[in-house]
Amino acid sequence: IPEFYTAYPDAAITYSVVNTRYPRAEFDHDNIILDMPVELSVQVAGADVLTLALSLTVEGNMQHNNNVLSGQVTSATHTSSIKSSQIGNINVDDIEGVIDDILNNTVLPKINAVIVKGVTLPIDQ
Repeated sequence: IPEFYTAYPDAAITYSVVNTRYPRAEFDHDNIILDMPVELSVQVAGADVLTLALSLTVEGNMQHNNNVLSGQVTSATHTSSIKSSQIGNINVDDIEGVIDDILNNTVLPKINAVIVKGVTLPIDQ
């Protein structure tokens, strides 16, 4: 992203991904579709310089056994929009590749690490 490098040359960046509400789940036999709104913040020296709103949809294979849901994510899609930018006008299409890398190399493996172990579903009594 040229605007980012111009504003912060050689700066170390961090990012955080936060779920902004509970995901919506749709079950179909052994498959699940989760719609999750998330916020991705890019930070330099602890300050947000770019914040994105993502609508993340993940699909996966799931098993349900003794009130425990487990499985793995098999695919993900997303739409993105810029919430705020301290580095000027950014075209979201120019950063889709970066967003894909963050999702595929960080977010999805973390989701898989949790659901492979299994998530206990609440029981309504």
